[in-house]
Amino acid sequence: MAYYELEKARPRCNIDNGDITFDTILNDFGLSADNEVDDYLYKWAAKNRILSQLPAVPLTNPPQNIKDASTNRIVAKWWRKQQNWDAAKEAQDESDKAIMQYIERLKVDIVRYGVIV
Repeated sequence: MAYYELEKARPRCNIDNGDITFDTILNDFGLSADNEVDDYLYKWAAKNRILSQLPAVPLTNPPQNIKDASTNRIVAKWWRKQQNWDAAKEAQDESDKAIMQYIERLKVDIVRYGVIV
């Protein structure tokens, strides 16, 4: 299951939702974005020695903030391709923020359920 939501990415790339002209490139960006999100989560869990607490990646039922993170990475990649560096940075920052929100939730769940690493 893909994390990214193409119907949310298109308008943020200034592409009409009915326009499928760019879907191939956006889907390619989406696959890359999903992998980047998984890698980010895995590296964070490995660094913090809590791999056993991280759900298996790719996530089979990703929460909305992971979907948003991947979608934002599509948008960042699109704007980099268009050489709109400010828009690309803004989307990348939003993606990183969404991933960190998920990580914060993981940290709370670890403490809440009595697992102290």
